[in-house]
Amino acid sequence: MPHSNPNTHGNTNGNSNHNGITNGNGSGSLHLDEGSNAAPNANGAVRVASDRTPSPQAAAAAVRGLRGAVLPLQLEPALGVANRQVLAMEGGVPDQLVEVAIEVASENPALVGDHVDARALTEAYGYVVAMRPVASAARAVARQVDDEVIRRKAVIAGEALRLYKYLRAIAGTPRGAPIREPLDRMTKSMRKPGGKNKKNKKAPEPAAPEGDVK
Repeated sequence: MPHSNPNTHGNTNGNSNHNGITNGNGSGSLHLDEGSNAAPNANGAVRVASDRTPSPQAAAAAVRGLRGAVLPLQLEPALGVANRQVLAMEGGVPDQLVEVAIEVASENPALVGDHVDARALTEAYGYVVAMRPVASAARAVARQVDDEVIRRKAVIAGEALRLYKYLRAIAGTPRGAPIREPLDRMTKSMRKPGGKNKKNKKAPEPAAPEGDVK
């Protein structure tokens, strides 16, 4: 991985030499920099490694690749929460019980009769054993992607909130006129859906003392 030039992070001309986002003074801004991993530098700027930032085309290709990889596995649609819980409970018997059942059914077909299809049971259990590592690997990849999204969102969210606070501070001044409408949209975006204004909330009636109850 190439090393970044520390002398470029304090760039004061409003342009980042690493195609990064800067606030014009090189301080407290978000930079896309090849030589770091979302770590702040000495002047407080946060740099995210640009060589680890996939293009939209690369991200779309990754999604297509994942979907294409599971096609040969002939997977059924994902289960609902309730069905998943029920099936997980039903399948919660020890593996050893299943293995012994297969052994008995395979070695004693006349005794077992039509109670169990030994061949079908063997094939189904073989699928379970083979696919467990696949499921584990898929969860690990999904967790890694989720963590990276969370990590990067935390960086840009902090930058956005800092800008929001700054815009609020200058909104009432003459130079704040151009940003009042976007500031209003930013403020509205932070309100919880269905939330009520606390000023309009009626205070509960005080309870009457026990001695005054008639």
